[in-house]
Amino acid sequence: MPSSVPRPEGSNGKGSKSLTERIQARVHAAGRAQDRRDGASRPRVGRRSAAAKAAQPIDGGAGSEVTALKSVFRHMGKLHRQYRVRTGESTSPGLRAAAMAFKEQPTLVGLVVVAGFLEELELLQD
Repeated sequence: MPSSVPRPEGSNGKGSKSLTERIQARVHAAGRAQDRRDGASRPRVGRRSAAAKAAQPIDGGAGSEVTALKSVFRHMGKLHRQYRVRTGESTSPGLRAAAMAFKEQPTLVGLVVVAGFLEELELLQD
């Protein structure tokens, strides 16, 4: 007999996306935002010079994916720092290890592991 207890909105019911899908959507959104910034016609303060851009190796888009992954990671870090300020808690050793592993090798899988810790703290709102 199925339970008639209602599930909260963020729970992993049949209609909700998996954590991996949600993080992948965030990475794609960050990549699109980066593409828009890169294509901006007006120069901004702090942009690298043309010489610096020319010296950067072109890797066929893999760099933009890593940039998007790191952007989402930084956003998650900001969320966790705000949480720690509010609660006074320290970073768990597991989250610290996952963050260090991601920094060493930025991948979607590594980012999902970090996100799993933040999901347990209910910091990821979709």
